[in-house]
Amino acid sequence: MQNSSQVIFLIFLIIAAIYDGKERSIPLWLLGGTAGCAIMAEILTREKSIWDMGLGMAVGCLLLLLEKVFQGELGRGDGLFFCVSGFLLGGKRNLLLLGGGILVCGIYSTFLLLFGAIANISVRRWKLPFLPFLLPAGIAVLLL
Repeated sequence: MQNSSQVIFLIFLIIAAIYDGKERSIPLWLLGGTAGCAIMAEILTREKSIWDMGLGMAVGCLLLLLEKVFQGELGRGDGLFFCVSGFLLGGKRNLLLLGGGILVCGIYSTFLLLFGAIANISVRRWKLPFLPFLLPAGIAVLLL
């Protein structure tokens, strides 16, 4: 992956993770602005094939479908984030990002459950923002 997509993705990931962590939502201006920058970068550099970008965006579309199936238990912003990141990263890297984020979130959640059990605090119904867990996974994906 070339530098322009990496820079756009990294900036997008950091800002989206901060918003998701603080406000539990991702602003539409960020999604739209990043999508516009990604399209312009792709037009200028032709780094990825249309097929690869489509597969990457399909990850986000699947998350949006799951959000409908599970009636809002998954965040719509997460699905939209993965649509945009799929355009920037392509299919394989976007799947790696999702898997890495799930892994990091799972590890954190396990420790949270253990802490809750030790401190006698019920944490089972807590809802965690997902995008902050993508930061270490996103950096790893960029280094691949």
